[in-house]
Amino acid sequence: MPATTLPNRPNFRSLAGLPTTDGRHVRENVLYRSESLADLGEDDRQALEALGIKSVCDLRSDGERAAHPLVWPGEQPHLVPVETLPDARVAGPELIGRIMKDVEGGTLVEILTGNAKDMPGAFVNSMKIIFDSIIDDEQIPLLVKCVAGKDRTGFVIANILKALDVQWDAIVEDYLASGRNIDKDRLHGSMMEYVEDPSGEVLSADRLVDLGSQAAYLEASFAAIERDFGSYEDYLVNVCGLTPARHERLKDLLLD
Repeated sequence: MPATTLPNRPNFRSLAGLPTTDGRHVRENVLYRSESLADLGEDDRQALEALGIKSVCDLRSDGERAAHPLVWPGEQPHLVPVETLPDARVAGPELIGRIMKDVEGGTLVEILTGNAKDMPGAFVNSMKIIFDSIIDDEQIPLLVKCVAGKDRTGFVIANILKALDVQWDAIVEDYLASGRNIDKDRLHGSMMEYVEDPSGEVLSADRLVDLGSQAAYLEASFAAIERDFGSYEDYLVNVCGLTPARHERLKDLLLD
């Protein structure tokens, strides 16, 4: 698994080296994923600037961006104009309050499973924009990020990797790595910001991360693609705009 990270953002990483089904690998310095990059320290800023990232796909909602603006070090990257999920779906106080007050975690699993099934439709316009940015404008290296760097980012990155024919086990392993790498206390604290009444028992940081990082969510997303769009191949062509020629161009740009 690629080790590239920032000193104080362990959930920032490169996808370089992931193997494809035909023996190729994701190229160095073309694709990154991350949690929030708000409030970076100087060490992180210097490390991030050195990567020369050309484009950023920020999947945070408008409310999340306003609360924690992205301040980029050095030359400003191109911001991929994706559609994001509304605040009520990803950061609504009532929703997060229900999650955090259910100490067993059933509400979290229910919501994340539902969100996973909805991801293919929620990003139906954004996926083509992302692939266009790579193929037409060659805006790479590309960074995909959200708040925790595991759900929205996980779906988008998994789609890019699957389009590259990365081995499914490697895609799942990368998806699960976000749960292992994430700063549990930072994530828990960000959730508690939206809890109006923090008194009493709340979902623990450990349980929040353990239940929030499950292969079943990724599998639910791709099952929804098969159900709602006919097949993954149809989704690539009709939603992502990856005709055979464009699909090959994508691989040429991102694979060794």
